[in-house]
Amino acid sequence: MPRFPLFDQRLRSRGATLAPLAKFTNSFDGTILCVEIPNLGFSLTGLSLESGVGPRFRLQFPTKTSLKYEVRFRSSPADAGTVVPFSTTETGAATTNLLTGNNSTVTVFVDRTTGSGFYSVAVQANTG
Repeated sequence: MPRFPLFDQRLRSRGATLAPLAKFTNSFDGTILCVEIPNLGFSLTGLSLESGVGPRFRLQFPTKTSLKYEVRFRSSPADAGTVVPFSTTETGAATTNLLTGNNSTVTVFVDRTTGSGFYSVAVQANTG
């Protein structure tokens, strides 16, 4: 499990050690650190559709202001997944990889390149 000594030091120097830090379920695959934060989940809805640019999958999900979101595709639940580009319009080019939240429900469209698989939305944590 990775350690973050600079982060630990900042907490100590700011006097934030008055109470123990909360522990969260986490995993690290060598590239991506995943931290499960209770009650931070959100609902994701999807729909296959045919658009003027070919087969697409529509995803709708709520966002929080300033958080960044990316869409991932997995061919099976065990796969790590890869980031896939999306469009914010049904017929626009799928060239966007990152979306900044604005406290509203957003709709994105991904090009379907296979008949089956799993889409997910990942939230990127900001540092600083």
